Parts: sequence; C-alpha cells; structure tokens
Amino acid sequence: AGKVRVTTPEQMLVREARAASGLTQEDFAKRIATPVATLRDWEQGRFTPPGAALTLLRVAIRYPEVLREVVA
Repeated sequence: AGKVRVTTPEQMLVREARAASGLTQEDFAKRIATPVATLRDWEQGRFTPPGAALTLLRVAIRYPEVLREVVA
C-alpha cells in the first residue's frame, strides 16, 4: 500500500506565494534568502517553514509585487 500524502496548509501557502509572485523556484528562493532546496522541501511538504517565513509568504500572497521588487 502506498503512503497517502496529505497537503498541509503551510505547503499550500508556499505554493500560493510563489505562484502569486510569478517567479521560478530559484528566483523566489533568492528573494526570500532561502536555499532553493529548502524551498522545494517546503513546497513538497517535507519540512514546515519557520514562523517568520510563513509571515513573509502571507505578505507575498497579498502583495506579490513587493517580492518581485526585492533585489535578488
């Protein structure tokens, strides 16, 4: 029997924030000063982002242009 994967709210938050920004994983990771491997782990639900990152992701969803304006 295969393992059932449950998508967490945090995982959806990461995916939604990056989608809203229109950025690739690499560019999004640079702008939030996070290794791309860590971002992938968050998107795939292997690890949960820390509290400050979750707050930044919520801001990125609401104001995606702000993250695009951050110099990588």
